Amino acid sequence: MEYCELGNLYNYQSKNLKKVFSLAEASKILFQIIDGVQAIHNMNIVHRDLKSENIFLKKNKNGNGFQIKIGDFGFAK
Repeated sequence: MEYCELGNLYNYQSKNLKKVFSLAEASKILFQIIDGVQAIHNMNIVHRDLKSENIFLKKNKNGNGFQIKIGDFGFAK
């Protein structure tokens, strides 16, 4: 997996207690998670441990927004 400089979603929110995602940001994050889950389901893989600690954040190439990566496939089947 590639390096995600912003860490996981859980730690990102914990460190930024005053940070509340706007509806637009939260929607973009959620849709990326849904797209990722759909992609792994299309490969007949079930993650079985999807939580904020296993959602990793990476800055977009243009510097604004996030790119979401799903990690920790230890319980995947």
